[in-house]
Amino acid sequence: MKPFTLQILVMTCISTAYACLSYAIHVEYLPRQFTVYQNKEGTIQQTPDVGFVEKIIPNVNLFKDVPGCYIACYSSSQDKSVYSVSPDSYLVGQIRVKGKYQGKVCYPDNITQPNFSKEPKLTALCSKTFKCIGNSCWAGGTTGQWFGLK
Repeated sequence: MKPFTLQILVMTCISTAYACLSYAIHVEYLPRQFTVYQNKEGTIQQTPDVGFVEKIIPNVNLFKDVPGCYIACYSSSQDKSVYSVSPDSYLVGQIRVKGKYQGKVCYPDNITQPNFSKEPKLTALCSKTFKCIGNSCWAGGTTGQWFGLK
């Protein structure tokens, strides 16, 4: 299943009801179970192909407003993981949070540093959401590729 766009019609009225403006906001969500495909070299893609195995990424659409983006949650434990991103790091899922993409990197609100893997609030959110053992979970922001961002 591919990302889907929800169009929300918003009406804003200024002062009394004399001047109203309506506009559409496009919100992109990933499905709760997002299908990707991985080959034995570790390449991940969104379309099935020979030599690729289906993997399901769990997504939690926690933040439903705009602007929003997805953080990826990783664990040092292979238990309950979707796939390996390095020899000791495993993707366990993704969470939609308030924030914006800069290129293909999600920057949650109030986070300005490019590496926020040790950010306590995000680590706690990943750990709680995906039930990581101890503090074995952390967050990363490189998720914009699912929307074609580079």
